[in-house]
Amino acid sequence: MLLKATVRPEYRPEEPNPLDKRELPDENTWVFDEYSKLREVITKIIDPMEAYILTYNRFKNEYEFDPDKEMKQYEDPENWPEVDVLRSSIIFHRAEEERLVKEIPEEIICSVFKISTKVIRDMLVEKHKRIADA
Repeated sequence: MLLKATVRPEYRPEEPNPLDKRELPDENTWVFDEYSKLREVITKIIDPMEAYILTYNRFKNEYEFDPDKEMKQYEDPENWPEVDVLRSSIIFHRAEEERLVKEIPEEIICSVFKISTKVIRDMLVEKHKRIADA
């Protein structure tokens, strides 16, 4: 018994010469064609993801924000900030928490993908929460 499997050729096989009746078409041409179609469709599905990733560029400051660095200024009792400065800092960080919760949804649907953005949102919110609650 002979078992034959289809194999995707590395390149699309050439069509046989219609004038030469002895030439037969490559039996794996259809595999190459279907693979190409599938690759094209997957690329079209993934393209919106590239654009979606760029939407997070506007949160660059939040990614770079280091709460530990900001908290260091409050460790020196000789140079404590004024009460008004401290109050405005707390108000600012609480407002940032609320803004991030509103601007970043827990989930988003992009093309055929359902993306959970809760972890990213919670990480960015936690940075401001640490300052506001300290």
